[in-house]
Amino acid sequence: MTGSDAVGARFMDALRRSEEDPGQAHDASVLSAVCTRLLPVDRAAIMVRSGEAGWEMLGASDPLAVEWAQVQVAAGEGPGPAAYRADVPVLVPDFGAALAGGRWPLLAAAGQGRRGGAVFAFPLRQGAIRVGTLDLYTDEPATLDRAGFAAAVQIAEVLTVVLLAALRAPRPDLLGATGFSPAAALAAVGNGGGLGPWWESATSTREIHQATGMVAVQLRIEVADAYARLIAHALIGGRPIAQVAADVVARRLRFDPGEDGEPGR
Repeated sequence: MTGSDAVGARFMDALRRSEEDPGQAHDASVLSAVCTRLLPVDRAAIMVRSGEAGWEMLGASDPLAVEWAQVQVAAGEGPGPAAYRADVPVLVPDFGAALAGGRWPLLAAAGQGRRGGAVFAFPLRQGAIRVGTLDLYTDEPATLDRAGFAAAVQIAEVLTVVLLAALRAPRPDLLGATGFSPAAALAAVGNGGGLGPWWESATSTREIHQATGMVAVQLRIEVADAYARLIAHALIGGRPIAQVAADVVARRLRFDPGEDGEPGR
């Protein structure tokens, strides 16, 4: 067994132990946390494609990883979306330097240039089925050596299998000949579709959905337009979209229709 094969086996062993623990949550935050234990990184997040142009965070290892993933979700750009579009890993040893050099201007405008460390994004796919990305973060600038890169590729492959296997039994319709739809999977979860472990969205993601619906009602607009307004407000204010969504849900922030279209309080 090679080193990369061994890390994949350790990943599955960790998940089996998690499933046997009645006190352990069975969601994508567990998958992300296992990644940080087996790879030379500090944090991890899983993002999935939602619709033609949107993204959602499925889970993250810790609050800082949640914040970073949600910034990419809001901006629709960054190492994760870039890895998905190119279908190759995107390795950014010094993220702050990359933004200073002109990459991902929306992230720079949102104040992410203050964030140090490295970002390594790996596509999640199996054959023609594309799921999303595994994003790995370090707190200081760093590089992945050959062994670390091979281990991350192996874990991304195993993680893709785990996510797809969770769908096959309860919802084989989501894996038809036309390919997998993460958006349909997430909608099924929201409608009580019972997709089993690993597809339960993080609390912050559920709040974003709820806030989007509330903004749509407040402004009397389509849900897609409401989501765009929520994102714009987060980016302009330099705040995580999850934080803005929490304010909307708690009714600390209300979007009032007006001539300038800006939200009020």
